[in-house]
Order: sequence, then C-alpha cells, then structure tokens
Amino acid sequence: MAAHLAEVQMAKRGGMWADLQRERARRQRLQQQLERSHQQAAHRARRERDKARREAERQAAANERERKRLYIAQRQAEAEEMGADLDARVHELENLLALGIDDQPPTFASFKRDLEPPPFDPQGLDQPSPEPRFADVAPLPPGALGRLLGKGARYERELEAAQQEHERRRSQHAQGEADRRRRLADLRAAHEGRVSEAAEQVRRHNAEVEQFERDFYAGDPEAVAQYFTLVLDAVTYPDGFPHRSRILYRPEPKELVIDYELPAQIRQL
Repeated sequence: MAAHLAEVQMAKRGGMWADLQRERARRQRLQQQLERSHQQAAHRARRERDKARREAERQAAANERERKRLYIAQRQAEAEEMGADLDARVHELENLLALGIDDQPPTFASFKRDLEPPPFDPQGLDQPSPEPRFADVAPLPPGALGRLLGKGARYERELEAAQQEHERRRSQHAQGEADRRRRLADLRAAHEGRVSEAAEQVRRHNAEVEQFERDFYAGDPEAVAQYFTLVLDAVTYPDGFPHRSRILYRPEPKELVIDYELPAQIRQL
C-alpha cells in the first residue's frame, strides 16, 4: 500500500515536472522568439540607418557638387551682368555730351503751366431725397361692412392723424432739403474758390515766364544765365553722375561762360 502510494506520488511529481518542463520550454521559445524579433528589428533599424547614412552621404556629395555648380554659374552670371552694366555705363559716359547736344533745349512755352482744376465732389449732396408720400401713412378705408359696423368714425380719426403725420414729414423733408442745398452751395463755393486760387497762381507763373522771356531776348545777364542753367539741367544724365555748373553771361562781348564740373574719370579722358 505504501509502495503504491509512493508510485502514485512519483507519477504526480513526474507529470508536474513534465508540465514545468513544457512551460519552461514554452517560455524559452517565447523568449527566443522575442529576442529574435528584437534582433530582427534592431537589424532592420541598423540597415535602415546605414541605408539612410549612405543615401545622405550620396545626396550630400551630389548636393555639394550641385551647390558648387550653381555657385559657379551664379558667379558667372553676376560677372556677365556686371560687365554688361559697366559697358552700358561707359557707353553713357562716352556719349554724354553728344546726347546732351542732341536733346531739344527747353522753350519758354514749356515753362508755362496749364490750369487743371480739380473735379468738384458734391459728396452726395447733389442728390435730393425723395418727398414723403401720403400713401405711406394713410389708413386703409373700411369696406361697406365696416361702415355698417360703425368703423367710419374711427377711420376719420385715423385719416386726420395720418394727414398731420404727413404734414410733419413734409416739413421735416423741406428742412432737410434746405440744409442739403445750403451745404451743397458751401461746397461749390469752396471748390470755386480753390479753382480761382489755382487759376491765379497759374496766371502769375505764366506772367513771370513771359517776363523772363522778354528779359532773355533783351540780353539781361541774369535771365540769360538762368535760361542756360535750365538748359543744362534739362540734359539727361546717368544715375549718380555729378553735374554742377556755374554760368555767367557777359553782355558786352556777348560771351557765355560755363564752368562745368565733370567727374575725375571724365576729365582724365
């Protein structure tokens, strides 16, 4: 009996041990699978990093070559553009005097001004507001049945009140229209004043130009010097080109003396 019990206990322990072995084996397999998964993931990540690094190195090399190529092309384009600008500048300077001579000198008529009056802005005051309509306040007359029911007296009272309201609106509208016309007249008077002032300025300016022309043909030294100063100022100069001058007219020998300052590079040509 004892031996049988011992065999039973050993069998149970053997079964338990087998279960433990199987559980251990299962856990080991799971652990191995997990480790293999981690290793595979790490290997894939390492391969992706290596691939990205190689691609970045290749791209960097390509970008560097492209940057160098673009830099060289850009510098060449800038050099060509600077050369073209320099050639154009030299051409301007070489032909400055000839271009100045070819320019038409200003006439005295070109010094005059034309009157350009500003347009009148009525600011909406030139549009009258519509007159009030009695139909907007008039009550509806009662029908035959309403009159039989005694609504005629009520209608008469409403009609009288509507007439009073209509007269009030007409009076208010008349006052508003009078105020609108007054403000419109003020605006028009102010505009006409500005036009008259502008016309007077143009008249005085043109009168001064006509006197200037008479003095010039009379040989007035100051008028002659001023005119030829305007002639030189009317010449088209290159940007940044210094052009200071002093002009003196001597009436006795009828001699015009021009002291014209040129850049040092031009004086050395």
